[in-house]
Amino acid sequence: MDYYDYNIGQHFLPALINDDYTGLDDEEHALLNSWLEDNEMRASHWTTDGESSDFARCEITGLMSDCATVRQYFRK
Repeated sequence: MDYYDYNIGQHFLPALINDDYTGLDDEEHALLNSWLEDNEMRASHWTTDGESSDFARCEITGLMSDCATVRQYFRK
């Protein structure tokens, strides 16, 4: 297995990791789905340490926000 790391807004984590979109509005839902589809990451396995956060640019929205480093695992 190999992986990539991304800075993702904390509010996207439930949708990304647990497929729970209830905390996202329609625009955020569409942004996340578009990002996943554009990068062919729909069936990926995602993890985060759940403890670290950083004020950084979210790779989904392009906006500065409270982000977590999220790891996407995939087969080589």
